[in-house]
Amino acid sequence: MSLKFQDTDIEQYFLACCLKGPEHWKNIPDSYFQDDLCRKTYSAYKEFLKPPYSTYPTAELVIEKCASTEIKLFTQEIATMKVDTKLINTKIYDLYEMYASRKVLDIIERVPNDMEKGRIEEVVRAKIYEFSKLVNPFEVGQRERGFIYESAAARWERYRQVEANPGMREGVPYHIEELDKYTRGGVRKSHIVGLYAESGGYKTKTKANLAYNFAYMSNQHVMVITLEVPFKDYALIVDSRDSLLSFGDILDGSLKANREYYRQRLMNNKKMEPKLYLVDIPGEATTADLISELELYYTIQGRYPDELILDYLNEISPVESWNNPSEKFKNAGVEIRRITRMYNIAFLTSMQENREGKKLKDKAKSGTEHVAESHYFQNVCHLFIHLYQDSEGIDDATNQLHWGIKKNRYGPKHVSFTTFCSGDLNYVGDKKLFAPYQEGLV
Repeated sequence: MSLKFQDTDIEQYFLACCLKGPEHWKNIPDSYFQDDLCRKTYSAYKEFLKPPYSTYPTAELVIEKCASTEIKLFTQEIATMKVDTKLINTKIYDLYEMYASRKVLDIIERVPNDMEKGRIEEVVRAKIYEFSKLVNPFEVGQRERGFIYESAAARWERYRQVEANPGMREGVPYHIEELDKYTRGGVRKSHIVGLYAESGGYKTKTKANLAYNFAYMSNQHVMVITLEVPFKDYALIVDSRDSLLSFGDILDGSLKANREYYRQRLMNNKKMEPKLYLVDIPGEATTADLISELELYYTIQGRYPDELILDYLNEISPVESWNNPSEKFKNAGVEIRRITRMYNIAFLTSMQENREGKKLKDKAKSGTEHVAESHYFQNVCHLFIHLYQDSEGIDDATNQLHWGIKKNRYGPKHVSFTTFCSGDLNYVGDKKLFAPYQEGLV
């Protein structure tokens, strides 16, 4: 069997991509490079990402500012290479395969010697850990260490830039005004967001709207994993939200005058290709399924999604064994936190309100104790929200949905606000919408 350990052409091609602008830049570990000059050049390029430059390297910048004549000449040479943007992710994966091949062979070669020194169980456990670190190409070597005073100047430079450029602030907006305000701009990478509501309390519709907003309005890559709603039905929920047409009319073919408008929206959807990716798992699922779907997405798209939305938490089990619901939610929370950190993605899910919560006449008084075993999962959440309507049915009749923020690591908690909602149109958002293709207010 031939193993591919090094290809200088691939390494040079990737470096040429780094010089073409931020849309081509991918920050990967230096250890991917086998060629010494390529590795030193890449390390030099990464220095331009930091203060005092805080910019992406260009050939002109490197040639002017870099101290190494060797790197300057090498940069001048590779800057002439033509770069196909469609190949950049393939080249990154080739780099990773070369690195992983070297690591795998190195691990295997050490096994006989390790078995002489330790128990077989310990050797196997250690090797499993070493191999597991090779699962995610972007996770390798990304642990950060150091005293915080060492990066104080860099943090001041970051603040200065964000202050001068509000658009640089972290966070992808939810596109719900009050929610964006209370979360200081939206959801952030590696954050976990939990919603809870009673059965039929807009959990699925709210998550579908947030998925829509991320993918359609912010051009994010969004993966939705549904364990309850079939693929075709979930797609129709998104269609209803996108067109603001009745879900029931779409389902049973009763659109009548709106039939052509629905067709136009579908054709526009096909043309624009929003990155809303749906996974329907009809059987049992564990957190390992989340990892396998993320890796499959990388294989297809050459990148991981920005947000992962799970519908919903009660139906998924952790990989680690559990004996009761408390352990189930605790273990699932820990494993999901590791996944979000390892893949640098935002995670949204929902939970069911318990019987005591359903009995409350004043829904605003619901707390996290009114979610089954919530305290075990909400510990890992950055944002935990209660969705509710009054028990008399007035909110349902007037299309209102209340949001109560119970936990918020980046803003105030114990605050509430109200959005417009429509079950038939599958819309949850800021205000009543006027649809010109229909009569009157939606």
